[in-house]
Amino acid sequence: MTSNDYATKQDIRMLKQELNGAKGELKQEINNLEVRVDVKFKLMREEMRDGFSQMEKRFDEAFGKLDGFVKILQKVDQEQSSMIQRQDDMEEDVTVIKTVPIIAQQLRPRKKH
Repeated sequence: MTSNDYATKQDIRMLKQELNGAKGELKQEINNLEVRVDVKFKLMREEMRDGFSQMEKRFDEAFGKLDGFVKILQKVDQEQSSMIQRQDDMEEDVTVIKTVPIIAQQLRPRKKH
């Protein structure tokens, strides 16, 4: 074995050690990145969940207001129907009041000449 062969074997061992060290560092860096990505995804998931909760609350509020508006419209419609019915009743009363004297006049005995 020549000194050149020995140097080459020693160089190979040193390169293997450097490679193993680099491999270990790379694994550690990958683990760190995985942890950061995992944390980031968890945060994003929480933000999305919070955002959806806020949207759900806003929709509930909007539908509640809409429901209240519909109830008001229903009440207005009932009042309008009631007013129309009262107006019809009053018109009937007026018609009766107008026709009573006419009927009474027709029912009075006529004087003979």
